[in-house]
Amino acid sequence: AFGSTPLNYFWRRDGTLIVGATNSTYTTNNVQMIDSGSQFSCLVSNAYGTALSSNATLTVLATPPDYFTELFDGTTRTNDLAYRSLTFTPNGSASFYAACEDAAAAFPTDPTGGTSLSLGAHTFMQLALSNNIYLYGQATNVIFLASEGHLTLGAGDSSGSVTYANHFSRPRVSASLAHIHPTENGGTVTLSQLSNRVAITFNRVVEYSTTRTNSFQIEMFYDGRIRLTFLAMATPTGLVGLSAGQGVPAFFSSSDLSTYGSCGPGLPPGILVGPAGYTNSFTTNQWATDWATLSVADGSGDFTTLAALNTGVQTNLAAGITNQCNTSNANPPSAVGPAVWSTSGYLQTRPAGNAATLLK
Repeated sequence: AFGSTPLNYFWRRDGTLIVGATNSTYTTNNVQMIDSGSQFSCLVSNAYGTALSSNATLTVLATPPDYFTELFDGTTRTNDLAYRSLTFTPNGSASFYAACEDAAAAFPTDPTGGTSLSLGAHTFMQLALSNNIYLYGQATNVIFLASEGHLTLGAGDSSGSVTYANHFSRPRVSASLAHIHPTENGGTVTLSQLSNRVAITFNRVVEYSTTRTNSFQIEMFYDGRIRLTFLAMATPTGLVGLSAGQGVPAFFSSSDLSTYGSCGPGLPPGILVGPAGYTNSFTTNQWATDWATLSVADGSGDFTTLAALNTGVQTNLAAGITNQCNTSNANPPSAVGPAVWSTSGYLQTRPAGNAATLLK
């Protein structure tokens, strides 16, 4: 408020004066969900009259979404993700993903044998993939890979702008959005397409006008999971995160990507049972690395109960179940059918007469 002093302030909530709230600012703590929608205003007066402000509406979020994005300015925040791996798994929450992180001593996907990409500085290239990848539920088999260490959907971006506004302006995975010249001074960028994911590896890529090199990998799984792995990261600045491409969220606050819990050990091999050609997002199966198929029966026919299936699986595992499988280089073909998780966490039942799928 501006005017001849002294100015007197009287804060109001829903039209009622708040006792003791007579400063130029007002802060309310320990708000509850019931407080959401309350309207606050301020009546200001001096010797010449009074003026009433417009209303400000309070919005209370039970659990603010995590937007899985952190900007490292090199001073108050320094990139602390070296030798760490972040996994984002779709889980149906307000944040869309659940995040976990673990130590990393090597890239999960070996870039050896991958396709070398000639990605010049301040540019991007369009890549056609053999399968769809997913980002915040958006499916595509075309991505735009930028030299600054990020990929976008829909259109490319070579602006190099390391800001929240630019990051959130498009569907994007920023592994290390920074001023990188990727193929200079011995740096390499590699594309690897596997049976269940695509991996893009930036290995020893140099920061412009320095000798600092960085090594990181983006993995986009065909089941919707995303994994970012960082090895040596000498550049202290940059931006890391995910974006749905809808602009900076209204209630955005920076994540701390180094504080998520461990992804934990992988689950044991399990048989996924569904109708012939059954497919699922398999978002809970972080241990799935390859597909194979086999027929499951107990000698008298297909299993029809969960108990019989559990017993049969244990028998087959003891006999070396992986030897019965035929390796496949593709996802299971699409189909629709029921499936129910068992209490053991990694078995599914299926109607009789259909093939089973093994995740190993």
